[in-house]
Amino acid sequence: MRETSNPVFRSLPKQRGGYAQFGPGVAGGAATHYGQPDPYVAPYVDQRAAVARPLTIDDVVTKTGITLAVLSAVAAVSYFLVASNQAWAGPFTFIGAFGGLGLVLLATFGRKQDSPAIVLSYAALEGLFLGAISFLLAHFAVSTTNAGVLIGL
Repeated sequence: MRETSNPVFRSLPKQRGGYAQFGPGVAGGAATHYGQPDPYVAPYVDQRAAVARPLTIDDVVTKTGITLAVLSAVAAVSYFLVASNQAWAGPFTFIGAFGGLGLVLLATFGRKQDSPAIVLSYAALEGLFLGAISFLLAHFAVSTTNAGVLIGL
């Protein structure tokens, strides 16, 4: 089987789908000397706590709603800040666009796709971009005619 070069898919499990499998049987243990660490447990291994329960549809809907609420709130604040001072349109647009790109690259190549901090930071930066670019597109004029008419606003 050919291995993918996509960094997101590379972190997925290598097993193919099928029936549920049970783990291998545990071999008989040998006694260790008193005070000695277990030789079969690798030191410095990242041992994360097991998830208490599986992810449900309600969890997905809640997380999506929170992310959308953060994006919408920051977009509204960005829109009204740019409306009060149009000099902020450029910095808000570029910080939102390039900051979001940086976070996507960090999440993809750093293999931190499930980090809530990165997801909400990305939503906030994209809201910053969305609010500023929305104001620019809605108020851009071409020869005394609103350019929003040309793009369907």
